[in-house]
Amino acid sequence: MGISTQILGYATYLLFAQKSPYTTLTDIASKLGPSETLTEMVAEAEPQKELKGVDLKKWKLAIREGDKAYSAFRLSEALQHFEFAHSQTPKNRIVLKKLFNAQVFYATHLYDTQQAGSEEYFQKAVQSAEALQRQDPTDPESEFFVAYSLGSLALFK
Repeated sequence: MGISTQILGYATYLLFAQKSPYTTLTDIASKLGPSETLTEMVAEAEPQKELKGVDLKKWKLAIREGDKAYSAFRLSEALQHFEFAHSQTPKNRIVLKKLFNAQVFYATHLYDTQQAGSEEYFQKAVQSAEALQRQDPTDPESEFFVAYSLGSLALFK
């Protein structure tokens, strides 16, 4: 049994034991190794066929470094990391959501500071949001992402 399966199994156990979500996430985080994040563990829980041929070490590093850059508001750096991770696993919804968020915030930053490129990144965000919606048409978060990014893109029309 892989570590991802163990973590997900443990999370299910905690949920059925009626612990609060905060306690559950704290408990899960305590089970992770020092170099792994919850995001990496969940993202790795993808069907194994999608991860076939992927250098997991580089992929996890890209996610980790993208998260660090995003948290520090180094958005162009975060975009590079998330774009790499997405290129390795294009159907991974977690990575695609991270890429979408980085695209939207970077585009907004460019727009607010009156720099060139804002429209281009809003268009990329629309493409990412539509890809998420195609993967799961019943996901309301994906619908919100599409509406938000199209609304932002309307600033240029």
